[in-house]
Amino acid sequence: MKFNKGLSLIQQVAPNFVGVNKQPAKVIGRHMDLGEACVKWILFIMNIIVSFAGIGFIAVGLYVKLEAEGYEEFLGNDVSVSMMLIWIGAAIFIVAGLGCCGANKSSTLFLTMYFLLMCAAIFAQVVLIIVFITNKEEVRADISDIFTSKLKLYGGENFTQNATEPFDYLQKALDCCGVSNGTADWSGTSEAATNWLSLNHTWDVPDSCCVKVTVDCGKGGVNVTDETKIHQTGCKTKLFDLLDDNMPLLGGVLGALIGVQLFGACGACLLRRAIEQHFAY
Repeated sequence: MKFNKGLSLIQQVAPNFVGVNKQPAKVIGRHMDLGEACVKWILFIMNIIVSFAGIGFIAVGLYVKLEAEGYEEFLGNDVSVSMMLIWIGAAIFIVAGLGCCGANKSSTLFLTMYFLLMCAAIFAQVVLIIVFITNKEEVRADISDIFTSKLKLYGGENFTQNATEPFDYLQKALDCCGVSNGTADWSGTSEAATNWLSLNHTWDVPDSCCVKVTVDCGKGGVNVTDETKIHQTGCKTKLFDLLDDNMPLLGGVLGALIGVQLFGACGACLLRRAIEQHFAY
């Protein structure tokens, strides 16, 4: 009897020393303090919002692919803006999904993967920003070369799809004409528009230069200086002005995006550490 009572006492006391009564993972959330719980749910809600941003990127990419393919055709086959947006959107959605699952399920594996991917994304974005800033003039020069090459090919019999149609699309979309010198780029004094001039359009501009596009509205357009009839600003100039005007907004968006990613990475790290501490014996 004494032996049985002693054994029973050991069975009751021993678990408190060896950690048998530790709570399983599925109830760990109830033991987190208020700060850790806040980090968990902020991280979860933030990544829900970010996942919708990823869907937005995919939607914009599909729109560019289906409705604004003229921009891509103008840039050429080497650059696919639509596919780049779609892949970026898919990556954002997947990473945000890892963050949601890691926070909701208290999974250290998902949180670790999320943290590493966030760090990689932040590093890549910072590198790209630095490369763009240090090579800004080279990027502008490359864009200028694209404009010049498209202008030379415009109107050629074999260049309708990769030069004429994209240039027309751009002139209509940006309300511009030519490259840098407006209507003068299409005149007989220009050495760039070789195909266009070979078709006896010495004093004409493409109809896409017109404010109100109609058939043959560009006839004699080189001598027209009325901006209500023919656009006078070059497309390259218009594009660069548009980019320069929106650069502060773009910088703010990128800064906010990197800030959100930093918060997500730090939150995942803190949450992962809290989960591991609760599992420590």
